Amino acid sequence: MSKIKEIAIENRPREKALKYGVDSLNDEELLSLIIGSGTKKVSVTEIAENILSTYNSLANFSLENYMGLSQIHGIKKSKALLLLAIFEFHKRVLYQKNSSDDIVKNANDIYSRYYTLSMHNQEVFYLLILNKRNKIIKEVELYKGTSFNMDVSVREILYQVLIGGGDAFIAIHNHPSGNVTPSEEDVVLTKRLYLKAAELSIVLKDHIIITKESYYSFKEHQNELK
Repeated sequence: MSKIKEIAIENRPREKALKYGVDSLNDEELLSLIIGSGTKKVSVTEIAENILSTYNSLANFSLENYMGLSQIHGIKKSKALLLLAIFEFHKRVLYQKNSSDDIVKNANDIYSRYYTLSMHNQEVFYLLILNKRNKIIKEVELYKGTSFNMDVSVREILYQVLIGGGDAFIAIHNHPSGNVTPSEEDVVLTKRLYLKAAELSIVLKDHIIITKESYYSFKEHQNELK
């Protein structure tokens, strides 16, 4: 592992960023620039290398919580809080960028808007409650499960839509495994939601599964959304 003093001045993260732009930095250099400095026992580049080695990617690292960050050798409380603030800043920017228009257009629009769900290592179930113009009037995070499954209640979902004053809704959840294909449970849940919602004059517009690489839309496979 190299130390900042051992790197040629023009190749050090700060100097390289100033000369060529922040986007010229690789992941290790970017982390080094954010962390800023090391300790007497470990250099900032060693801290960055250790993080990437442990988490394998910046995406995985951005899911860490305060407790996990503060246990990393060389990361103090103030730096852990700074990193958490950066993670949250990124999430908000991404969300606001993709949600400036609250009218739902298609599944790809939803995928872009809620792509950050793909970064969770457990299943998360979101409910988008819509009015007659397909405008999102309420967003509800209903469930968080294990990395394999969730216990999702059809009654609870429809209750949320009703008390939210919705005419329609979209169900969204992620597959931490990366496999975008609906499970048998996903198919059964979707069919039950569609039928039970219809009984209440509510429309299930879509059920979308999100992964890092792609998405699956039940609406785009219309034979399954009934």
